[in-house]
Amino acid sequence: MSKLTVAELLKRKEDVKGRRKSTATLYVDSLSAEIEITELSPDILGEAMEQSEGNDDYCLLYGVTEPKLLDPELQAAYAPTQPTEVVRMIFRPGEVQAIAAEILKLSGYGSNAVKVVEAKVKN
Repeated sequence: MSKLTVAELLKRKEDVKGRRKSTATLYVDSLSAEIEITELSPDILGEAMEQSEGNDDYCLLYGVTEPKLLDPELQAAYAPTQPTEVVRMIFRPGEVQAIAAEILKLSGYGSNAVKVVEAKVKN
């Protein structure tokens, strides 16, 4: 493992800028089906964190890519008063929390995102 330097970041610029979003497939027991999720953009993550409540719902609304929960036909069929309400209409509360956790892991919030290599104590 090597230290990351400015020179190395400059060499990797195109790779970093062109990095594909991480995705995953999850099985949802109550629906007996699989869904597709993706990492969230920094903008969407920021908006989700600003929500006083329902930030997990917000994560699912934008992080579940199949089925697309913002699909106009789906939204019309379930007729939520707010777009995020469709999340609670489809998924159980525990599923919402678990799916949001997986979306956040893909977005770099997992416990494996970084590792301590060397801890130093200063006097």
